[in-house]
Amino acid sequence: MPRGHRRVPWCQLRPSLEKYKALADDGSWEAFRGIASKREGLVADLTPDDAAWMDEGMFSRWVIGGMPSYEHLLEEARKACTQEAFSQVRRQLKAWGLPARVRKAA
Repeated sequence: MPRGHRRVPWCQLRPSLEKYKALADDGSWEAFRGIASKREGLVADLTPDDAAWMDEGMFSRWVIGGMPSYEHLLEEARKACTQEAFSQVRRQLKAWGLPARVRKAA
C-alpha cells in the first residue's frame, strides 16, 4: 500500500457491504439490471437507457467483462481493509457461498 494511505476500517466499510448484501440477497442479474436502468453511474460506461435495453444475459456479460478477476479483487480488498474489516468481508463472502481464501504470495 502506498505510503500515507490508510486502510479502510470496518465502521467505514459496513454501510457499503450492507447495501451490496441487500442487492445480492435478491440473487438475480435481472434485479441488478432493473436498478441500473434507473440509476446513473451504477455500472461504469453504461447508461440507464442501455441497461434497460439489454436483456439479463447481455447485462451480466457487460458487467463481468469489465471487471478484474475475483481473486485479484479479493487480494486488493485484503490490502485496502483493516484486518477486522477484511474478516467481515470474508465472513459475508462465505455466507454467499463464495470462496474467501486469499492465496499466499509465492
